[in-house]
Amino acid sequence: SMVRVLATRKGLPITLSHVVVAVGERLEVPFVGVPTPGRYIVKYDGRRAPKGFPRDDIFLNPFDEGKVLSRDDREQLFPGLDPDDFPEPMTKRSVLIRMLNNLESHLFNRGEIDRGYQAVEFRLLLTRFAAVEAVP
Repeated sequence: SMVRVLATRKGLPITLSHVVVAVGERLEVPFVGVPTPGRYIVKYDGRRAPKGFPRDDIFLNPFDEGKVLSRDDREQLFPGLDPDDFPEPMTKRSVLIRMLNNLESHLFNRGEIDRGYQAVEFRLLLTRFAAVEAVP
């Protein structure tokens, strides 16, 4: 959970990124998660910035102590992506599904089979309901 991540200062990269997004929501600072290949980073979304706040996008890697990612950093970290045209933020449901995917892998790799299958069940439920909601 996010409380555990804050208390232990440890967690999966996507969980740490989500902590930043959640705190941003509370403070009305427009942070969004960015689903990049192999990792999940955070962007300060300048398009949604309140009056008086910077309008430029700022990319952060919460898993690397909140390092601000320059254009060159983004180009180096994500060689197939245009560093000026990153994927759009995900829906909250999509974020949860991706978090559960990561958690499944982590739990199965640690041999926590029962907990891994719980994560699979939750992910399948979210995926199933997402498909039902998408039907007109």
